[in-house]
Amino acid sequence: MASLDVLLVMALKEESQGLFEAAGISPYYTGVGLVKTTYQLNQWLLEHQPKRVINLGTVGSKTIAKNALVECTSFVQRAPHAFLQIKSKMIHTKALTTLPAVLCGSGDFIEKADPITPCDVFDMEAYAMAFVCAQMNIPFNSIKFVTDHSDENLIHDWKKNLHFSAESLLKCYREITTKISD
Repeated sequence: MASLDVLLVMALKEESQGLFEAAGISPYYTGVGLVKTTYQLNQWLLEHQPKRVINLGTVGSKTIAKNALVECTSFVQRAPHAFLQIKSKMIHTKALTTLPAVLCGSGDFIEKADPITPCDVFDMEAYAMAFVCAQMNIPFNSIKFVTDHSDENLIHDWKKNLHFSAESLLKCYREITTKISD
């Protein structure tokens, strides 16, 4: 088994816009969704045994301005309906940056209304990543770029902001890896 210091994980290739690969950085892409992410990341971690996992990606938010970078330091699984409350254990991680620390809610659906599960930002995979890393005792950090407000403009805003998101995330990743290698 090969080992490495830091695994960079992202959900979708669209989130890197090819900028990471052009810079000689190879993200591991899990795909979208809690189950798929859990399986993909678990398999990869068992084989490669990194010392840390850093997740970069995009999120929606009802309260944080678009184009903001945040660090998710708490994670919860979002409930899809008020009548179907999911009892998920909140996971906390230690901040790696000075970015605003936020609570990330993950679920296999897009959050267009006010979230049933209280959270600052929402995605479809960070909770699964945090859960797997906690179970395997691997430090986990998640930096997200707010692309949209999860409203009627969600897809348009997400696509429009992907390139700027990738540029911002790449800059942040370089700063983080410099910091942790010192």
